[in-house]
Amino acid sequence: MKLKKSNRLKSVFNFIKSNYFFIGIPLLIITAAALLQPTVRANWDNSYRNNLLNEWISSIAKENVLNAQEFWLFRERYSPGHFTYNPDHVDLYQTFRIVDRNNSGKSELLYYHSPRIKSVESITTNNNELNEIVAAINSELILLKSENLLIYRDVDDNSTPLLHLYFLKSIDEMRKTNGFFDYLSSEREILEGTYWLHYSKIFHVMDSF
Repeated sequence: MKLKKSNRLKSVFNFIKSNYFFIGIPLLIITAAALLQPTVRANWDNSYRNNLLNEWISSIAKENVLNAQEFWLFRERYSPGHFTYNPDHVDLYQTFRIVDRNNSGKSELLYYHSPRIKSVESITTNNNELNEIVAAINSELILLKSENLLIYRDVDDNSTPLLHLYFLKSIDEMRKTNGFFDYLSSEREILEGTYWLHYSKIFHVMDSF
């Protein structure tokens, strides 16, 4: 019985040895991807993910300005996810298309879903949105604040640390960053007189801010 078991182990070892190129190389590639690819590594390495967040916050704090395109890249690296759309204001043709908005206030267009970031992309006719939010929260929680940017600390119902991010940008900035829309003449008409309002809830493991 032991001899048969030993022979089976030898057969397996010989198979792996003779097929190393087909087994070992792909395994090395997968391992390297898990260690080096940012979007993969962020899924399992809490320290790496937290460093990404710290570096991103620090880069904003230097100038007190948020680059929307850089944030979209950061979001995908920090917590890869997917978008859905609000059928009240967006329809799906070959691409997403803005088809309507509320006469006043905020109109939600797209939603970003991922394990650690939840986002809402909206347009608004109210350029005072951030001031109204600031007035409703404890000022001691505010991490960064400018005319068009707000980041503040919070915890969820499970006491998990999180950050709330709001920024208000022009529609021109939205066009540069958000490539989901074609910005046809019909869409530009709807967008006239509005601003791009972004909101994200960012979950993080280590509260180091």
